[in-house]
Amino acid sequence: MRNTALSHIHESLGAKMVPFAGYNMPVQYEGVNAEHEVVRTAVGVFDVSHMGEFIIEGPNALALIQKAFIAGIVIPVLIYTLFNRKFLWSLLFLVVIPVLM
Repeated sequence: MRNTALSHIHESLGAKMVPFAGYNMPVQYEGVNAEHEVVRTAVGVFDVSHMGEFIIEGPNALALIQKAFIAGIVIPVLIYTLFNRKFLWSLLFLVVIPVLM
């Protein structure tokens, strides 16, 4: 079982850790009700350090990204979005971070 860069922090905060996709991941801290209240009144954080990444580049990269994702992409932006079902068969949550070079 692999650990993410944040596993030790999750453990030190008392998270219940479970195996997920080969990683040791937090599933719960104090309980669903307490965590729901924190997200509604403060902030919620989701550890994405176990997920992959890919780069889309070239002269038509922005046009491809705008077709592939539900949310319109305007550079520069960090956005939490979905793959467009009409574009790909898979529905996945993604974080899109344009990199200007």
